[in-house]
Amino acid sequence: MKSWVAIAVATAALAGCQSSANMRWVRIGYGPELEVANAQCEIASMSVERGVVAWGSPSYVAGAQLGNAIGNEIRKAQFKKQCMILQGWKQEPARHPSMGQALNANPVAKKQQADVRKAKANGQYFPPAPN
Repeated sequence: MKSWVAIAVATAALAGCQSSANMRWVRIGYGPELEVANAQCEIASMSVERGVVAWGSPSYVAGAQLGNAIGNEIRKAQFKKQCMILQGWKQEPARHPSMGQALNANPVAKKQQADVRKAKANGQYFPPAPN
């Protein structure tokens, strides 16, 4: 019975982590393009994983490994979220045009993009320093 409860809790926790399907990345500042920022943050997020050592019954060891895997995924998601913010991107819920706002309607990002285009046109744009 205890194992079924553990499986149900683990499934619920993992399902809660999968809610990014209806989320989109929105530019909030200067930085690399989305694909570059995403790749950098994805690679860096692998460094936050922790290992586990467990002794005991097979069910205890399996539970410890499952708990560690869930913890690692949570740590990676939090790290990636903060890394993307540092790269100039933020996740927000995707909205459908029928909900009153277009999918790409972000006035802050549009103004920043316009500022970058204007600076490039005037020869005053300096890209961010490489990492």
